[in-house]
Amino acid sequence: MFTRLIVPSSRTAGVTALLDSTVGTAHLVVLPGAARDPEGDVVMCDVAREAADGLITGLRGLGLDEHGAISVEDIDLSLSERGHRAEVDAPGEGVDAVVWESLADATHEESRLSSPRTICGSQIMPHGGRRAQKSLAQASSHMSESPANVTM
Repeated sequence: MFTRLIVPSSRTAGVTALLDSTVGTAHLVVLPGAARDPEGDVVMCDVAREAADGLITGLRGLGLDEHGAISVEDIDLSLSERGHRAEVDAPGEGVDAVVWESLADATHEESRLSSPRTICGSQIMPHGGRRAQKSLAQASSHMSESPANVTM
């Protein structure tokens, strides 16, 4: 996974020490003063999927989510012996690894409802009201019927 960080200059040494000590990282690049908003250094590296979750936790522990930025993307192709070695050295199997921050973000995005909302074909106003109460009551009564009688 490609990791791009915007790091306040005062925290770059701690971030690079974390990256250096994390098994499963490769291709560390530090661009001092390259970031403009927020201001700081740009730090990039590749990280094996199975090491990404622990690395993100460590970076958040250093305050990068509040005082900088953490961006992680999948890599479609990487031709590098060092990158291959990082994947082999990382604990676990890449195909089984879950990046929890990514999963939490994806499920949060997919679980939000937009306004106005629809349940069982009835429009529900965002702040309730009689129409919302009536629609909810109708939906509840349909759900209590036998499955053969419910149409959606």
